[in-house]
Amino acid sequence: MVPAEPVARRQALAAVLAANPHWLHAIDLFNTGYYWEAHEAWEGFWHVFGRTTPEARLVQGLIRLAAACVKIREGTPEGVRRHALRARELLGDVAAADRGADSQSLHAESSDAERSAALGISPKSIASVLQELDTFRAECWHTSRTPVVRVLAADLRLMRRDGEPHTVEG
Repeated sequence: MVPAEPVARRQALAAVLAANPHWLHAIDLFNTGYYWEAHEAWEGFWHVFGRTTPEARLVQGLIRLAAACVKIREGTPEGVRRHALRARELLGDVAAADRGADSQSLHAESSDAERSAALGISPKSIASVLQELDTFRAECWHTSRTPVVRVLAADLRLMRRDGEPHTVEG
């Protein structure tokens, strides 16, 4: 059962997703350049979360991030811009984490950054991906005949309890 209290609900949801192999696989797909496949994997979570709930909106934001990356590969700048803009709207102003906002404001009960963290993903990593999408220019885009071309250098990372991105030592 998911707690009704917002902070407890976010913590419980983050713990469940951090242990869910399908959620982790979707993040791995995105981070390794399989953007369409990540989009498809997240779509199942979007449906499970009810398509209109705050959690579903955040998943939809991740789907839009992946769609923007697909549009980079297709070479459609307007599609990249449109999907990145919609991702930013759905994910909220998580870029505040990347601009050095103090942790108190980032973790206010109703902040967008904390709602993003409810999915177990670091707001800083989301901000990095959004920032990288904002800086892509047509002359930077490339195509390749290899099956997977990494479009973004930024990764989505799980969030540790202290609010910092979780890194995997390997």
